[in-house]
Parts: sequence; C-alpha cells; structure tokens
Amino acid sequence: PEEATLNDVACVSASSCTAVGGYTATGDTAEGLLLTRASGRWTAAEAPSPPVVSGRNIPVAVACSSSGECIALDGYNDGPVLLAETGGIWSAVDVTAPDGGPDLELTAAACWATGCAATGTYGGGASSTALAVVTGSGSSWTAGNVPISLGPGENGAQLHVTAMSCDPAGTCE
Repeated sequence: PEEATLNDVACVSASSCTAVGGYTATGDTAEGLLLTRASGRWTAAEAPSPPVVSGRNIPVAVACSSSGECIALDGYNDGPVLLAETGGIWSAVDVTAPDGGPDLELTAAACWATGCAATGTYGGGASSTALAVVTGSGSSWTAGNVPISLGPGENGAQLHVTAMSCDPAGTCE
C-alpha cells in the first residue's frame, strides 16, 4: 500500500492485539485494513466487504473479548458495517437499525467475556435521531434502541456516541 492509517487498536493481552484502519490500494481505491498480533507477530488482512453495502469499507473502531474474537465498525460506508471475527476469521455482518429505522451509524464498540456490543445513532434527520445498541457475537446480532431523556430545549439535538465500555458480566455504558 502507498499510504496506511490506523484508526483503533484493542489488546486482550500483551501478545494478542487487533488494529483497524485503511490503506490506499493501486488505483487510489481505499480499502479496509485488519492487523492481528499473535505470538509477537503482526499479520495484515483486507477487511471483508459486506454484500448489501457499497462504498469504502474502512474500519474505525475495534473491540475484542478474547484472542480471535473481535468486532470492528465501519464509519465510512453507505450503511452500517459490523465486521465480526470468530475463531480468527473475519466476516461482514448485515446489521439493521431497531424497528427497521433508517441511517444506522455504529461508532463505538466494547466486549466482555462472552460477547460484544456496538452503539451509534439512527434516524431520518436532526429531529428524529435516536441511539441504538447492537449486541451479539459471531453471526448472531440483535439491535435495540436506547431510551434517552433530553433536557428542556434539547429536542432535535444531534446525538453522537464516541466511546462505550462493558464490565465482565456484559453491562455496558
């Protein structure tokens, strides 16, 4: 690659890490990059492309529950992309917004011992933006909405999630 950028890294131990980002391929096309460190060695792979979304596939966030069990989120596509690593093999997972809502954008991820979660926003515009959370592992993911209370005068506020964390039991915030 001519130019590469790393956007996020997650480590489950000193010798097991995953980093995500993108690189410029021949012909100036942007491609997603997945880097895995195991036994002190880094291995690079191209991010898998989902069948239902077009556009660039550049992961911006990653979280891991154990070595070879991670999720990565793509913030640059024409729709939501969740990449799930199971047993060291990455695949693109089709994710829809809660209740079939439009414009799901996943922006933060976290994992615990038995699963992972991703959160972000969905909705059709400034007055209808809502929070969503997607939970699961492997190829099984479920989306739900997150009830929020806005203060006086904050109706129509733009929401954006930049980070989340989960405790070992899977309680996330």
